[in-house]
Amino acid sequence: MRDRNERLQARLEEVQARYGMAAHGKTDMATQLLLTEEEKLNVSRGLVELEMENNKLKEEIERIKFELSSRVLHSCSHLV
Repeated sequence: MRDRNERLQARLEEVQARYGMAAHGKTDMATQLLLTEEEKLNVSRGLVELEMENNKLKEEIERIKFELSSRVLHSCSHLV
């Protein structure tokens, strides 16, 4: 009877240790997931900022092209 109780106690301690490791692992995974999501948000924010900058540059190019076309047309009209 005593031997059986000792084996059961040892088994209980083993299960408790494994449960503690699993709980700790779950916490670590949740923390890692949170960090990954934050990193994903930062990357997305950076991408949006780059797209905004790209759009500003495209607008500037279009403005310059229009300005140059207007100058050319104006110059041509003076030549005629």
